[in-house]
Amino acid sequence: MHDNRLAAGRLILGRLPGLTLDDQHRQALAEGRLGGVTLFKENAQDLLQLWQLCQDIIKTSRHAPVLTVDQEGGAVQRFDHVLSPLPSPMALAMTRDAQTIENVSSVNAGQLKALGFNLLLAPTLDLLSNARNPIICTRALGLDIDTIVKTAKSMVSGFAKQGILSCGKHFPGHGSTSQDSHLELAVVQKDLEQLISSDLVPFAKMIDEAKLDAMLIGHIWLPLIFKDQKPLPSSMEASIVSDLLIDKLGFKGLIVSDDMTMKAITNAYGLGEACVRAFLAGIDLILVCGTYQQSLEAVEAIAAAIDSGRISQDRLHKSLAKLDLYFADRPQMQSIEAISSRLVGDNALCKQASMQAQQWQWIKYPDHEDRPWHIFRPEHPRYPMRLAHHLNGLETTYPLDPDSEEIRRTIENIQRIALDHNILVLTFRAQVFAGQTNLLKALRNLQKIDTCIGHVQTDTPFDRQAYDQASRSSDANPNSDSKLFPAFTVDTFDPSDLAMQALAQSLQNRVHKGHDR
Repeated sequence: MHDNRLAAGRLILGRLPGLTLDDQHRQALAEGRLGGVTLFKENAQDLLQLWQLCQDIIKTSRHAPVLTVDQEGGAVQRFDHVLSPLPSPMALAMTRDAQTIENVSSVNAGQLKALGFNLLLAPTLDLLSNARNPIICTRALGLDIDTIVKTAKSMVSGFAKQGILSCGKHFPGHGSTSQDSHLELAVVQKDLEQLISSDLVPFAKMIDEAKLDAMLIGHIWLPLIFKDQKPLPSSMEASIVSDLLIDKLGFKGLIVSDDMTMKAITNAYGLGEACVRAFLAGIDLILVCGTYQQSLEAVEAIAAAIDSGRISQDRLHKSLAKLDLYFADRPQMQSIEAISSRLVGDNALCKQASMQAQQWQWIKYPDHEDRPWHIFRPEHPRYPMRLAHHLNGLETTYPLDPDSEEIRRTIENIQRIALDHNILVLTFRAQVFAGQTNLLKALRNLQKIDTCIGHVQTDTPFDRQAYDQASRSSDANPNSDSKLFPAFTVDTFDPSDLAMQALAQSLQNRVHKGHDR
């Protein structure tokens, strides 16, 4: 096989279509036309199957394969149904305990390392500054630089103890965007001076103080920096990757692209050309999380660019040298018995961290502690928020963005059910879904009911702002009991099932056993 195709293949990570290594990917890995794979939830059915799949990838690959995954915790974790469920990054940060953060991160990295993974696409270093950000949310470690850096250092320490590479993301910062780069080009309306004083600070500090192994570049357009140019994402911009990240910030590690099959890329540039541009910009390892044909398209485009001289041998060898350095040895797996034996203890540690992350504000304790709970939760297509299941209670759903009629029906249901139940109202990104804010206002206007109505904020901390707005609303009912809603509030910073299990445990401890009174 032509050496340039082998070289190009090492630069590309593909994505598998199912639970086994299919023939096309098997041949590509064996021949060296792929450098490895990124695994997703659809690639994992149970522990034995995942273990066998990872073993097959490692044994089949011509190169020492790069085996990677987005196992962040909370909203983004691929193996929570197989390995230990993890708190969200923001929830982990809210424990405010360096040892807990390091321990949970060590659990995450240790389980992945035992399966043969050698690159973990975490931590997220984005500074969350936009309440309406549709993609980062609780994937962020916080809303302030100090929290992000302290938490990220503890996470990277936990990863390093297990011998897995850490990868900070999404450089130069995705926290202020209003777009989902899976669907469209994300935009950051900041000039270089503003970036240097805000979004870039966590990345710079982690480069200087934590010696990150790798950095993932986001598909982010910076129009205030490139005023006279057509939109070009940072992942394809040499002045961001080479000039800013490498030269100015001094990053010497592995540079990874975000998924190049995102519509932000393919809609405007075409996959093959985009991958060539990303490599020329300074990226070493390119994620193509699409079909086999798309991975092949990327390999062929880069090989052709090497053949033509558009990609120089010097540029190529710089990236291949990094891959040789970071992935010199073929991953070693532990036995499935060894992995299974650690899960119970690891699960308990992660659940305790999730409970530790919760923020409670008690205003009024239930007068009827023996009443069952009835949960009102938004219908989310991805997060079922099964709190009722874990409380052995009942639940009623309401639309994610309810209109006035749906709010009226929900309020009537609450009034009816409250006759013999305590009520918990869950919200999810009420700043984004305005109907949830209006529901909070309507609850504020309720006449006194002889029950407990609690509010659970399941995702970003901005829902509290929506409640505060509701409390100050000029249409609040002056005759309502000002302490009726909420009787208490809980912030979980996490919509995952682990967070719901942990919240159920905390409710049983605090309410029914009278703790923390």
